[in-house]
Amino acid sequence: MTKKYKFYYDSSIPPGARKAIEKLSTEGKLVIASVFNPESHFAKHIAIKSFINDFFANPSQYPDLYHYTSKEGFKGIITSHRVMITSQYCMNDPRENVYVTELALDYLRKDTRLSENDLEIFDISFHQTILDIYVWSFTNNEHSKTLATPEYGNFVLHFKNEDLQKDMELQLNKEHVDMYNLPYLGDGVFPLKVEYDLDKQQEYVELVMETWKNAYLSYKNDKDAGMSSTMLNVMSKCYIALALCSLCFKDDSWKNEKEIRYVVIRNKKSSENMACHPDDFRNGKPKIFYDFNPQILKEVICKDPECDISQVRNLLAENGYEKTRVRIDTKLC
Repeated sequence: MTKKYKFYYDSSIPPGARKAIEKLSTEGKLVIASVFNPESHFAKHIAIKSFINDFFANPSQYPDLYHYTSKEGFKGIITSHRVMITSQYCMNDPRENVYVTELALDYLRKDTRLSENDLEIFDISFHQTILDIYVWSFTNNEHSKTLATPEYGNFVLHFKNEDLQKDMELQLNKEHVDMYNLPYLGDGVFPLKVEYDLDKQQEYVELVMETWKNAYLSYKNDKDAGMSSTMLNVMSKCYIALALCSLCFKDDSWKNEKEIRYVVIRNKKSSENMACHPDDFRNGKPKIFYDFNPQILKEVICKDPECDISQVRNLLAENGYEKTRVRIDTKLC
């Protein structure tokens, strides 16, 4: 064994596992080495903690967040004190759930050892990985020309990122699970910044796919080693990493949105054979309910110059938003 496989000499590895490792191909040994190495691509790009660290929208960098909504949406949120947060798989852009898949397939096609059937197996397996994840979209731009449209709306809700994170944790993470200590996905709430740079996206996806490819080739070719379940487990973690990438990797044609996303992960135990556990379905879309504290809504900004400010103030006062400011600001950039 070379230095690359120094894990082999770890005293914690049972003799039986050592013999199984000896039977693995180069690809299989690389997978096992990456699992044991805290500095490997596996640890840095597939572990949940590393992913959150890489794309976390830290309140110190993004102190102010703005959610654009329509007049009807604004009234509904204010009167109900509730936001309905949509499943990752039902976002406005239909390409969101195929964009990362295309990046992954582009990388796999470069390896002549993989056939079209192998690529199809990856595609099907990845899309069978359904995570119970919900997304609420914001931007750090209060003057967004891209978002102040009839589609998104002329009402802008201004929150402080830190206040929002605390309140969402209180309401939606009932078990107070620390996402950083999770080996797998469990309940959690955190803000992510969307990445639009193709080079950065490709670098991240390709490192994940390198691990997947080695695990898949080992799974196919190392049947005698008796480590198929290990390789399947690693492949499964790669699918989860890619699903997380889908949360914050978007085509650069959307870059003017400057989007920040609050991500809510559920991990409800259920006897039902269901991947998702929404609170309700609205127009066929899975939704969860976030009943927020009115005190965290700092400001309402109206982009419509004809907005009746007095009506907005009265609506806020009637529904317990005594400290929320209101103003008209038609500036767009």
